[in-house]
Parts: sequence; structure tokens; C-alpha cells
Amino acid sequence: MKSTSTLLLSLAMAAQLHGAEPFTLSFDFDAASDFATGWNYEDAGMIHETADYFGAPDATGTNMVLGKASANMSEVIYTPMMNLAAGEPCTIDFDYWAPGGSAAIVYHVGLDITAGTAQEASAQTIATGTVPTGAAYSDWTHFSFTPENAGQYCFALKTRNYYNMTSNCGSFCIDNVVISGSAGEGGGDEGGGDQGGGDEGGDDTPSTGKEAFELEFNFDNNADYADGTIIAPGWGFEGGVLQRAKASDFGVTSHSGDYVLGKATATFREMLFTPMMELVAGQPCTIEFHYLAPGGTPPMVRNIGLHIKAGSAQTSEAQTIEVGTVANQEYSSWTRQEFTFTPTVTGEYCFSIATFNPSFSSMCGGAYIDDVIISGYKPAETPENPGLTVDDLVPDEEHLTECQELPYIENFSDESHYDGVSYLPVGWYATGSVVWVTANMNALPAADGKYYMIADHSEYERDENAYTPFFNLEADKTYTISFKTFIQGNDYNEDEILTVPTLSITAGTEQDADFHATLLKLNERTADWIMQTVTFTPRVAGPYCFAFMLSGPANSGIVAVDQLTITAEGLVPRTEPAFSLIGVYDLMDSQLVTDAATPVQFVNRSRYADSYVWHAEGAVPETSTDENPCFTFPASGEYNVTLDATNAKGTRSTSHSYNVKLLEENTGYAFHNLREGDDMILDRGAVPAFSTAADDYVTGFNHYYRTIAQRFELPKDIEVAINQLSCFVSDRRYAAIVEQEFNSQNTTPFSIVIYGSKEDGSIDPDNELGRHTTTIGEALGSSGLGSIGADGRTIDFTAPVKAKGTIYVAFEYSAELLTDPLDANLGRSYISTTAIRHGHGVTTLYALPYNVPEESEATVGEWCTVDKLDSKMTGIGAAWYLWATTGQSAIALTPDGETAFCVTCTGNDIIVSGTKAGSTVCISDIQGRLLVSAKATEGSACGLFAATNGAEIINLGVINANVSGVNHVGILVGKAVNTRIERCFATGEVAGRSICVGGLVGENIASTITDCYAGVKVDNADDYATGGIVGKNSGNVRNVYATGEIHGKDYVGGIVGANYGTIRNSVAINGRVSGMHDYTARFGGNNNTRNQSYNNHSWDKIATGESLHGDHASQHSALYFADFTSFSSITNWDFDNVWEWITEGKKCYPALRGLGNQEYILPSSLHDIVTGVEDLADDGDFRINVGPNPFVEYVGVVSSAPLRSVSLYSLGGALILTADCNGGCEATVSAGALSAGIYLLNVVTADGRSYSFKVNKK
Repeated sequence: MKSTSTLLLSLAMAAQLHGAEPFTLSFDFDAASDFATGWNYEDAGMIHETADYFGAPDATGTNMVLGKASANMSEVIYTPMMNLAAGEPCTIDFDYWAPGGSAAIVYHVGLDITAGTAQEASAQTIATGTVPTGAAYSDWTHFSFTPENAGQYCFALKTRNYYNMTSNCGSFCIDNVVISGSAGEGGGDEGGGDQGGGDEGGDDTPSTGKEAFELEFNFDNNADYADGTIIAPGWGFEGGVLQRAKASDFGVTSHSGDYVLGKATATFREMLFTPMMELVAGQPCTIEFHYLAPGGTPPMVRNIGLHIKAGSAQTSEAQTIEVGTVANQEYSSWTRQEFTFTPTVTGEYCFSIATFNPSFSSMCGGAYIDDVIISGYKPAETPENPGLTVDDLVPDEEHLTECQELPYIENFSDESHYDGVSYLPVGWYATGSVVWVTANMNALPAADGKYYMIADHSEYERDENAYTPFFNLEADKTYTISFKTFIQGNDYNEDEILTVPTLSITAGTEQDADFHATLLKLNERTADWIMQTVTFTPRVAGPYCFAFMLSGPANSGIVAVDQLTITAEGLVPRTEPAFSLIGVYDLMDSQLVTDAATPVQFVNRSRYADSYVWHAEGAVPETSTDENPCFTFPASGEYNVTLDATNAKGTRSTSHSYNVKLLEENTGYAFHNLREGDDMILDRGAVPAFSTAADDYVTGFNHYYRTIAQRFELPKDIEVAINQLSCFVSDRRYAAIVEQEFNSQNTTPFSIVIYGSKEDGSIDPDNELGRHTTTIGEALGSSGLGSIGADGRTIDFTAPVKAKGTIYVAFEYSAELLTDPLDANLGRSYISTTAIRHGHGVTTLYALPYNVPEESEATVGEWCTVDKLDSKMTGIGAAWYLWATTGQSAIALTPDGETAFCVTCTGNDIIVSGTKAGSTVCISDIQGRLLVSAKATEGSACGLFAATNGAEIINLGVINANVSGVNHVGILVGKAVNTRIERCFATGEVAGRSICVGGLVGENIASTITDCYAGVKVDNADDYATGGIVGKNSGNVRNVYATGEIHGKDYVGGIVGANYGTIRNSVAINGRVSGMHDYTARFGGNNNTRNQSYNNHSWDKIATGESLHGDHASQHSALYFADFTSFSSITNWDFDNVWEWITEGKKCYPALRGLGNQEYILPSSLHDIVTGVEDLADDGDFRINVGPNPFVEYVGVVSSAPLRSVSLYSLGGALILTADCNGGCEATVSAGALSAGIYLLNVVTADGRSYSFKVNKK
């Protein structure tokens, strides 16, 4: 069912009415010409399509509309231009459909409706109305506004949303546009003549509320000039000045009294401004004065005339309205002058009187003005409405069916309170130019929960009102309304003047400001949440609502409200059950990691309950009545936990499901404390800082402490080996100790220390489990972040740290780091890592303070949670990741030192890898007695080493291997955990049928692979993670290259299939990379936020099935990888000690020093190119490589100097094609369509040198 209300946007043209003829323009967009004629747009990209194309219901006609499937902010569409008669309204009526986005707290598209004198944003100066963003328009809906302006106009419809940044706001459509008004000269259609009037500003005010005024200036009252000024009060001037003086001082007589404004020798540069006046649109304003100008010598030639203008400010630029002219002639006696203009927009104006002379002569005699009178109409003053009082409120019983129960408690964080349509909870209603919404900001954590109600910083004058639901109140009973407020204010303006809005709390009988009485007004800036309380005692029983109403200037900062409670004595609220847990999770799958013996602590976040019953089927115990119980989980799987919270009002329940993973032997984990959906990551710009300084970040060093520790609840029954720590540095700066020595503090000592815990779980500083010491620059980055965003860091521990149970991972910052600058010009040092705000509300970040604030619960020199230093830090933790492994491995060697097999112990199992199917494995005791034997079968992990843990594999090459298996397949290692692999290579073929298949390693978990390469054909027939070096990586890979063909299903890459670790300085030169489905790329199959990929490169040959999701790294032509200078410059490898460059004729490639049996393994397609390379040596080290030659499809150029262009000519000198190199050092000319023959290739360097080559097209 369509809505039938009407949107009216009116322009009242305030000037003469004669000659006006009515017109109507209709656009239903059912004909293609409806949008083609006269309409225009900016950034809109709207299309002319059927309504069902956008998912909209039918409108009218043939169902054609204007619309866009995915709306952005600030998309503008302009109606045709119209010539409009002054003084007559012009109305636009249209249908609007915008169902909103899909978020739980919904994004919606609204409209700003404006009018202006041209189809461009700068001309749209008249705000006529707004389609609010606070609701979805799921059916065709109309709106109405009535502004009053005048001139030659078009309307503009500009999309908007609450954040002015959101792009996922869904579709919007416009249909059935009807514009009606009265035409001026030239008609009401597109085009029209100049109406004049300039760009005067002001508010839109009807001509009806007006009041006549008259201003008179005879310049004779000495009291107006008590301070010795020579210009009348309120007047202004530019250039020379017509000053106040006695007429006799100029040798003339005054028109009245003794004084005049004048100058004895006037020029053409004097400009005088009258005082500013507020004028009503459409009403005439007249200036009259007497003028005396006897003229110069001779007077008939040298005379001063006057230009009379009007404008919106006392500046020459603002004087845009031509009013009249006093001719430049002799005025030997006082002559009366009178001029009138009619403003088209209500606002402030002044007249200007400017002298002029066509000859620009300075010998024109004097010019004098006296007895100025200005008359006109100003807006009538409206007596202030004192508003309703509480005694005036009379409730309407029709709202009884809408009433909600008391006590009413709203923290704006319970999704069950929202209907998915409105920005506010069910029953609320918001109005205003920019409405109140439910949201949060990183810089302002919620007072309770995750979200709060906020009115954002707005460019509009504040008019945001938020009305609560209705409540059925008793007469003469006192109700208490308590809530927390944050009022930001704003002093970040040009004048640094603080502007603060006023927040009024009101009670009323309708969700309408006209039916409300004010209870409390707040207009003071706050630095944090402030609790407010107000009471209301109704005189009449019935339904009432309350409201939060904003008023005040635009650009006055955000205002937020949280923790609203409405109650009265004796009322018992319903329970609000809520809970979470404290645990560690695996980064790879977000599952809770524990063991069967470790109790998991649950945190009860319920409110208003007196007793509790917990249900956890399958856990131990399965039920509990403790307020904060512990449960253990005996097996991996999904557990459902339910909490019943009870009080006198009844019982309410809530449930959560947890995916639990019990710790396993011989497995890698990335432990972290973030529970997705419950906790919030605080990244750059959101990491909290103490009030002591803006850069005193909670996860860094500050004026309270230099050592912090993050608590981890590891399983207590199985020991893990912690090998690495990862984090994201969100803020970083190092001070210079002396001038010009930037970042000099990045060499200060820094340690990561892992402490055990005491029996009560508190930190035990005497139980140091492990320590890794380095410099802060090496661990957390050596230079300032600038604008690059968060910097992912991974720190490898010198030796694995064995740990279990509750541990504390500490960052020890040096006392040398400056928190107070030695020199203001050099600044201080600071750092922060990303933080977590836990949903369970328990603070897991600890500090060892050397200073504490007054009245703090903390003690200097004693460990405490950071919220003991500032309550704002409650629930804060550090977002750090611990890379750890379980189990042990050993390698068996033959007498001549060759590797025989690898043995890995995993709990009660022993895995022997490196064997072939059918081989017999025997286990004997120390006396040689056989204990058990088994035949080897095709296992899930395959390679020279099926699985390694804590091993080192160095200086090893595997040649022409052929390895096949199911999952975790690689020539060297199937599954490498906490393993060091250096200076290794492999050639041959690998085939898998499931996950994690790589040329060198199947899966890399917390291991390092350095200075290695693989020329391996990799084929994975099913599933995901297939790569030339490693199938799936969650460790460190650096200085590697791969050349084999890679084929897989999903997550396929030349170096890595699925990357969740760090890859640096690596090169993919694969002849072919292909995937069957998604995530396929030259370098890495995926590239998500957990990737840390730096200085990586690939051949610019396109991967088959490549997707936008993958990582191609920096791409280069084939010639780059066949030239030592080019290759070494992009990789930064150590070619002095680790690598060597092998040249065998035209075959060039990198190899590992000291290892034998290495051969040319580059792809044949790349070899075809580089074998035709011509080298041109010139100017010492300067070189240009061109190839292949002969060529078939394209010819490439690589230069050691920047290039300007590469061009191909016929031998006769005719230009065939050219490529602009834009200062790059390589270029490719595609010429496959040319006929076979000899051509001339011309290369021009950036500095203008030119070189030519003959190339042969096959």
C-alpha cells in the first residue's frame, strides 16, 4: 500500500508579482527523455531503470524510475532550470523509496533538498528541507517543506546519511517528480533571464512577520564619537575615508547641524559602508542622503560621482547588488539622493557608497554627505514562548496501548531492543536535521555495554530531539530519570571559540516538542561521562514520554547519552541476564582453547538479579548456582551454556554457544584473548590514553609506568613452547636526543618477559619463565608511523619458552625513553599497540607503576590492573598473539650423515615420517628387544619429513623428488612446527588431494623459512592452500623464490596459497599459476588483514583464475628476473655470503652458495624471452636490456636508468606505436598483430638519451 502524504519544497519569490503565469513540470521517467532533458547530476551515477531492478515496489506508469542500487553520500541530482516569478511559491513533489542497509543498527539514505541559481554545488545556497536519515522508506513516501526564496532556480536532491561516510546504505529511487510554480519572463521551463540580486545570504523568512524601521544619521551627536573616532558608529570603509568633521573645516556649509562626512580632496578609491541591517525578503529598503561635490578644476571635467550598492557584509567583495549611481557632475549645492533595492532573501545587509571618476583623477575637489536616512522592514520580533510547565501537561489515553513497563532501563547495547529499522530502540522517536542514533566512537567508550545514543557533530543548527517510549505514570508519584551524558563542545574553529550545545531533558504527553515541559538543561562541556538525575511528578495520571532535546549553534560537537533508567520507589526491574568468559582463543579458527583439566572462568554480567542457575550440558559440572562459576570441558566440540537470572519480578534467561578445542600434541597455536562478537579491537586512534598526556597510551610507556603485562589463561595440563609474539603497533615515535639525530631513541633496550603465576593466579615476578631482550626499534619498529596505519610486528624469541596455566607476558620499556621532551622542538617518544576492550569487563592488562595518581588504589612498585590507575581502562587488554607449539620431534641420521627419517611424539602416539608405503618400522627397548612393529602407509602428512617440531633443517637440497599424499604435502616437510629451515632447495613434483600442499613445505606453523627456493610443479586436486614454497603459512618466510607451475582449487599462489604469517623479500617467477575457484594470484592466494607482506615481487604474467582477493605483489617483466642488477636491487638478498648469481650463456639465475647439484629452473616461457636479450653497455655501468629478439607477441625493455618512452618504428621511419614509461625502468611493447619482419625499437631515457635496436618480429 503506497503512502499518500506529499513532499512540498516551496520557493517564495519575494519581489514583484506582475507577469506571473502558473506552470507545472511533470516527470514520471517512463519515457527516456524524462531524464535526458534539462536534468543533471554530480557523483550520482543514477540510472533510468524499472523499479523491480532495484527491488522497489511498483510506482506508476510503466514502472520506470531514477535510482541507484548502492547509495553513497553526497550524490546530487539537479532538476531542470526554471525561470520563476518573484513572490510566488514554487513546489517540488516527488516519491521517494529507500529501504535502508542491512546492518543491525541500520544505515539509511536521507536527502538534503536545496535550491540554487545553477546546476552546481556552489550555487545551491538555499536549504529547503531534509528527508531524515532516521528511518527506512520501504514504500513510496512523500514529504513536505515550505521555504521561501526567489530567482532563477533549480532544485537539488543530495543523498546523506548519519555518518556522512557510509556506503552500505542500500538502494534508493525517485519517481513522479512534479514541479509547479509561477513563471517569470521567459516561462517556467529550462533557461531564463537574469533576475539579478547577487549572492546575498541569510535565513529564509516569510515577508509576513515584518516590522518597519528607520535609521537617521546627521553626524552631529558628539557622544557618538567620544573616543575620537572619525567614522560614525557601525559604519565602515575601504580605501580612503569620508570622515566626520565640521563642514566649516572643509570650507563648506552643512546641510544641517555642524558636522558632515566628507573629504576635501576626494579620489575614486573611497568606499563607505552603512551599518548592517536585518532586512525582510521582498520588502523595499531605501537610502536617502544629501550630497555636495563642487568639483575640481575645471569643475565641469573633474567631478566625483557615487556608486550605490548593497551586500551581505562590509567588504567590497560582498557588495554584489547594484542599487544606483550618482552621476559624476558638479553638485555645487546640497542635492537630495534616494535609492531603493528589494532583498530576495531575508538576512543582514548594508549599503555601500563608493566614489568614482572615469579619468581616475585625484584633483576632483571635495565630496560630502549629510543627513542619511535608511528605511525598510526588519523581521518582527517574536515574543519568547515560555513553554509548558509540568502543571500544563495533560496526557492522551490513546497512547496507553504504546506504554512500556517501568522501571525502564536502556544502555543501547541490547540488540533485542531494536527492530532493525530504526536507529533507536523500539518505541523511541527521533527528529532533527541530523537525528540521534545508536552508535559508538573509538575515542569514547560506552559507559555501559558497547553502544550509546549519540547526536553527532553537525553542520546544522542543533535541533535533534529523541523521545523515549510512553510510560503509564501515576498522578503525584515522583519518578526518577537518571542517565549519563557526554557533551563534547567544539573549539576547533578558526576563532578558537568554544561552542557548546544545550541539552534539555523534558517530559511530555506526545512525541512532539510542543507538548513538553523542561525538567533540566545542561550546557557545560564535559571531559567524560557524567551521571545526571532529574525527577518528574505528574499531576494527572496517564501516558507520558521523556525527551532529550538539543539546541544551540552548528558545529558544536557530539552529545551522547547512556545508562538511562526511569524508575520510582518500590519498582523492581526485570532481570537482565548476561555473561561472558575469560579464556584464550586460537587465531586460526577463533575457537576457545583449553584442556580437560583446566576450569574456564565465567563472568556474570547480569543486572537486577538475586539468584542464578547455570546450565552447561556436557561440561563439568553441568549445573551451578554460583554467581561466577567455572566449568571444564572434557572434549572438543560445541557447548551451549544458559544462565537463568531471577528476582521478585521473575526469571529471564540467556544462552551462548562456545566452540571448544582441547589442546593437542604436535600442534601449532596462535593464542590471543579476543572473543569475536563480544570483545572490541581498539586500533589506531582508539587506543586509550591517560589524562596525563595525549600520547600516554595504556599499552605503551607513560607517566605512570614503563612495564606492562598481559594475562593469558593457558591450559594448565599440557605444556606449550612459545616461539613468537605478534602485535600491531598503532602509534610510534622516537624522540631525538640531539637535534638532527632523528629516531635516536629507537636503540634503547626492550625486553619481553614471560612470568608464571602464584597459586591465586596473580603475577609471580620471581618466576621468570623466559626473557627475550633486544632494542625497541628491532622489536616494535625503528621509525615513526606517520600516516601508514598500524604496523604488524612479529618478534622471534631467542629460545622457545615453556609455559602452562596462567602466565603474564610483559613488555619492559627502557627508562631512557622520554615522556617529557628535553626540547619542545624535538618532542617526546611514545608507542602503543592495539588493545582490546573485553565484553566480560575484566581488565587483563597489568602495570608496574613508578607513579600513581592521587586517591588511586594502585601502589608504586606493585603490580596492578591498569584500571586501578584510571577507571576508564576497565576491561582493557593488549591485543597480542602468542605463537606456540606442543610435542617434540627428532631426526634420525645414517652413518654417513644422511637423513633417514623423522620421529615426532604426540601424546601416546609416535609418528615416523620419511618412510615409504610398505616399509616396516620397529620400536625396541634399550636392550634391543622388539616392542612393536608396523608397516608404513600413505599418511596425511608427506615429505622428506612428514612433520617436524622444534627441528632445524639447514643446507639441504632435494633433487627431482616426486611426493604425493592427501594433505600437508611438501618435498621437504609436510607440516613444519617451530622449525628452522634455512638454505634449502627442492626440485621435482608434488601432488596432494586436500589442504596444505606446497613445493617445499605443506604447512608452516610458527617456523622460519629463510634463503630457500623451489622449482617444483605443485598440483592439488581438491580443497585449498596450494603454493610454490608453502601451502599455508602462519610463520615467517623471507628471501625465497619459486618457479614451478602451480595448480589448485582455492587459495592458490606462486609463493603461498593461504598466508597468515609474515613474508618478506620473496619472488614468484612461476610459469603458470591456476586455480579452479576463488583466491588465486601470482604471489599469494589470499591477502587479508592478518597478512604481513613486505617487499615481494612477481612476474607480471597473469595467473589463470586470479581474483581480486589475492596478492600479486609488485609485478615486473620477465627481463627483470634475468638481470643481476635488477634482481638484486629489488630483493636485497646477500649475494656475498648466501646467494650467488649463475650465468650460463643466456641462462641467468640465483643459486645458494656452497650447495651442489643446482640447475637452471626458471620457466621455459621466461627462458624463451631472456635468451633473446640484447645487452647494450654505455656510459660505464649504464645498461639497457631488450628482448626477446626475435619476438612473437611482445618485446620488453629493462634499463638501469629511468625511461621516458619506448617506440617501435618501421625501417622507413614510420612510427607504429609508442609506450610512455613515466620514469619507470621497464616497459613492454605488445606488437603481436604486426607482420613478420625487421623493425626499429627506439628507447629514450628520462634524461633525454636515445638508443635504437633492430628487432625481428617472427
